[in-house]
Amino acid sequence: MNIGIMGGTFDPIHNGHIMLAEKALMQYDLDEIWFLPNGNPPHKQGIRTKEQVRHRVRMVEAAIRSRSSFRLSLYEVERREVSYSYATMA
Repeated sequence: MNIGIMGGTFDPIHNGHIMLAEKALMQYDLDEIWFLPNGNPPHKQGIRTKEQVRHRVRMVEAAIRSRSSFRLSLYEVERREVSYSYATMA
């Protein structure tokens, strides 16, 4: 299975994210795109409440719900420490 990973804060998720994921799905012959919202991004330091993070997760869920090839991963959201993409992909 070929999987594409799309990480970001998705604050908010928007049509550009969805269009990019759809293009990658076709161009690279991927089976799925996994969206990984970042719960504690290093470039946006400050107090982020659990409710703010949950809201972003719900917005990603709503944006990808109708696309069977799109999945949501909570890997970075569930981590307590700052998440770096390179560490997630390692």
